[in-house]
Amino acid sequence: RMKWARHRSGLPSAEIGRIVDTLYYDSLLPQLAIEATKARTTVLSKTELKDLLARVLKWHDYSGRDVDAEIGTFFSEAIALIGVVVEKGLDRFGFLHLTFQEYYAAAWLIAHRDEARILMASHGLEPDWKEVWELYVLGQGINAADIDALHDAAGSTPEAMAVRLRWLG
Repeated sequence: RMKWARHRSGLPSAEIGRIVDTLYYDSLLPQLAIEATKARTTVLSKTELKDLLARVLKWHDYSGRDVDAEIGTFFSEAIALIGVVVEKGLDRFGFLHLTFQEYYAAAWLIAHRDEARILMASHGLEPDWKEVWELYVLGQGINAADIDALHDAAGSTPEAMAVRLRWLG
Protein backbone atom coordinates (compact mmCIF):
# COMPACT_ATOMS: atom_id res chain seq x y z
CA ARG A 1 0.00 0.00 0.00
CA MET A 2 2.87 2.31 0.75
CA LYS A 3 4.24 1.69 -2.76
CA TRP A 4 0.92 2.78 -4.24
CA ALA A 5 0.92 5.99 -2.19
CA ARG A 6 4.59 6.67 -3.11
CA HIS A 7 3.76 6.12 -6.77
CA ARG A 8 0.71 8.41 -6.69
CA SER A 9 2.37 11.21 -4.75
CA GLY A 10 6.08 11.03 -5.48
CA LEU A 11 6.64 11.55 -1.74
CA PRO A 12 9.13 9.52 0.32
CA SER A 13 7.76 6.81 2.62
CA ALA A 14 8.49 8.82 5.78
CA GLU A 15 6.38 11.72 4.54
CA ILE A 16 3.54 9.40 3.52
CA GLY A 17 3.70 7.74 6.95
CA ARG A 18 3.28 11.16 8.54
CA ILE A 19 0.14 11.79 6.50
CA VAL A 20 -1.47 8.34 6.47
CA ASP A 21 -1.36 6.19 9.59
CA THR A 22 -1.28 2.73 8.06
CA LEU A 23 -2.53 1.21 11.31
CA TYR A 24 -6.01 2.56 10.83
CA TYR A 25 -5.86 2.55 7.05
CA ASP A 26 -5.88 -1.25 7.10
CA SER A 27 -9.10 -1.18 9.16
CA LEU A 28 -10.82 1.73 7.46
CA LEU A 29 -11.10 0.48 3.90
CA PRO A 30 -12.64 -2.92 4.75
CA GLN A 31 -15.03 -1.29 7.24
CA LEU A 32 -16.03 1.35 4.69
CA ALA A 33 -16.59 -1.34 2.08
CA ILE A 34 -18.73 -3.62 4.23
CA GLU A 35 -20.87 -0.76 5.51
CA ALA A 36 -21.50 0.53 2.00
CA THR A 37 -22.24 -2.99 0.72
CA LYS A 38 -24.68 -3.70 3.56
CA ALA A 39 -26.37 -0.36 2.82
CA ARG A 40 -26.56 -1.32 -0.88
CA THR A 41 -24.71 1.81 -1.95
CA THR A 42 -21.42 2.79 -3.48
CA VAL A 43 -21.29 6.25 -1.92
CA LEU A 44 -21.37 7.63 1.61
CA SER A 45 -21.90 11.21 2.67
CA LYS A 46 -19.00 13.11 4.18
CA THR A 47 -20.78 12.91 7.55
CA GLU A 48 -21.14 9.11 7.28
CA LEU A 49 -17.48 8.77 6.31
CA LYS A 50 -16.41 11.04 9.20
CA ASP A 51 -18.44 8.95 11.67
CA LEU A 52 -16.94 5.74 10.32
CA LEU A 53 -13.43 7.18 10.43
CA ALA A 54 -13.95 8.35 14.03
CA ARG A 55 -15.04 4.83 15.07
CA VAL A 56 -12.04 3.23 13.37
CA LEU A 57 -9.64 5.74 14.94
CA LYS A 58 -11.07 5.07 18.40
CA TRP A 59 -10.52 1.33 17.85
CA HIS A 60 -6.88 2.28 17.31
CA ASP A 61 -6.65 4.29 20.55
CA TYR A 62 -7.05 7.76 19.07
CA SER A 63 -9.00 10.13 21.29
CA GLY A 64 -10.28 13.69 21.52
CA ARG A 65 -8.43 16.19 19.40
CA ASP A 66 -6.30 13.46 17.84
CA VAL A 67 -9.45 12.02 16.24
CA ASP A 68 -10.49 15.44 14.92
CA ALA A 69 -6.99 16.19 13.63
CA GLU A 70 -6.69 12.83 11.88
CA ILE A 71 -10.11 13.25 10.27
CA GLY A 72 -9.01 16.66 8.99
CA THR A 73 -5.79 15.15 7.62
CA PHE A 74 -7.74 12.35 6.02
CA PHE A 75 -9.95 14.72 4.06
CA SER A 76 -7.21 17.23 3.23
CA GLU A 77 -4.39 14.87 2.26
CA ALA A 78 -4.93 11.16 2.80
CA ILE A 79 -7.68 10.63 0.25
CA ALA A 80 -5.33 11.78 -2.51
CA LEU A 81 -2.62 9.43 -1.26
CA ILE A 82 -4.83 6.40 -0.74
CA GLY A 83 -6.34 6.79 -4.18
CA VAL A 84 -9.04 4.13 -3.92
CA VAL A 85 -11.46 6.36 -1.99
CA VAL A 86 -12.53 9.34 -4.06
CA GLU A 87 -14.99 12.19 -3.96
CA LYS A 88 -18.05 11.25 -6.01
CA GLY A 89 -19.91 14.52 -5.96
CA LEU A 90 -20.40 17.27 -3.44
CA ASP A 91 -19.58 15.78 -0.03
CA ARG A 92 -20.10 12.21 -1.32
CA PHE A 93 -17.33 9.62 -1.18
CA GLY A 94 -16.85 6.09 -2.35
CA PHE A 95 -14.39 3.67 -3.86
CA LEU A 96 -12.76 4.58 -7.16
CA HIS A 97 -14.32 1.46 -8.69
CA LEU A 98 -16.85 -1.07 -7.43
CA THR A 99 -14.18 -3.78 -7.62
CA PHE A 100 -12.26 -2.07 -4.79
CA GLN A 101 -15.40 -2.02 -2.64
CA GLU A 102 -16.05 -5.70 -3.33
CA TYR A 103 -12.44 -6.64 -2.58
CA TYR A 104 -12.33 -4.73 0.72
CA ALA A 105 -15.78 -6.04 1.74
CA ALA A 106 -14.47 -9.58 1.21
CA ALA A 107 -11.37 -8.71 3.26
CA TRP A 108 -13.65 -7.57 6.09
CA LEU A 109 -15.63 -10.81 5.88
CA ILE A 110 -12.45 -12.89 6.05
CA ALA A 111 -11.37 -10.99 9.18
CA HIS A 112 -14.84 -11.37 10.76
CA ARG A 113 -15.84 -14.94 9.92
CA ASP A 114 -18.57 -15.25 12.55
CA GLU A 115 -20.27 -12.12 11.28
CA ALA A 116 -19.71 -13.30 7.71
CA ARG A 117 -21.89 -16.34 8.41
CA ILE A 118 -24.69 -14.06 9.63
CA LEU A 119 -24.40 -11.98 6.48
CA MET A 120 -24.46 -15.14 4.37
CA ALA A 121 -27.78 -16.06 5.92
CA SER A 122 -29.27 -12.61 5.34
CA HIS A 123 -27.80 -11.83 1.91
CA GLY A 124 -27.07 -15.24 0.36
CA LEU A 125 -26.21 -14.67 -3.24
CA GLU A 126 -28.03 -11.41 -3.80
CA PRO A 127 -26.73 -9.92 -7.04
CA ASP A 128 -25.02 -7.04 -5.22
CA TRP A 129 -23.08 -9.54 -3.08
CA LYS A 130 -22.10 -12.07 -5.75
CA GLU A 131 -18.56 -10.78 -6.37
CA VAL A 132 -18.02 -10.20 -2.64
CA TRP A 133 -18.82 -13.84 -1.86
CA GLU A 134 -16.60 -15.08 -4.67
CA LEU A 135 -13.68 -13.01 -3.36
CA TYR A 136 -14.44 -14.09 0.20
CA VAL A 137 -14.31 -17.79 -0.64
CA LEU A 138 -11.25 -17.44 -2.84
CA GLY A 139 -9.49 -15.19 -0.34
CA GLN A 140 -9.73 -17.55 2.59
CA GLY A 141 -9.18 -20.75 0.69
CA ILE A 142 -11.95 -23.22 0.11
CA ASN A 143 -13.41 -23.99 3.52
CA ALA A 144 -16.08 -26.69 3.51
CA ALA A 145 -18.10 -25.21 6.37
CA ASP A 146 -18.29 -21.81 4.71
CA ILE A 147 -19.15 -23.33 1.36
CA ASP A 148 -21.97 -25.24 3.06
CA ALA A 149 -23.20 -22.08 4.78
CA LEU A 150 -23.11 -20.14 1.52
CA HIS A 151 -24.86 -23.06 -0.22
CA ASP A 152 -27.59 -23.12 2.44
CA ALA A 153 -28.06 -19.37 2.22
CA ALA A 154 -28.35 -19.51 -1.55
CA GLY A 155 -30.77 -22.43 -1.46
CA SER A 156 -29.17 -24.16 -4.41
CA THR A 157 -27.51 -27.49 -5.01
CA PRO A 158 -23.78 -27.75 -4.29
CA GLU A 159 -23.16 -28.33 -8.01
CA ALA A 160 -25.07 -25.20 -8.99
CA MET A 161 -23.23 -23.26 -6.30
CA ALA A 162 -19.86 -24.52 -7.55
CA VAL A 163 -20.66 -23.49 -11.10
CA ARG A 164 -21.91 -20.13 -9.89
CA LEU A 165 -18.69 -19.54 -7.99
CA ARG A 166 -16.64 -20.79 -10.95
CA TRP A 167 -14.90 -23.56 -9.02
CA LEU A 168 -15.71 -26.34 -11.44
CA GLY A 169 -15.15 -24.57 -14.72
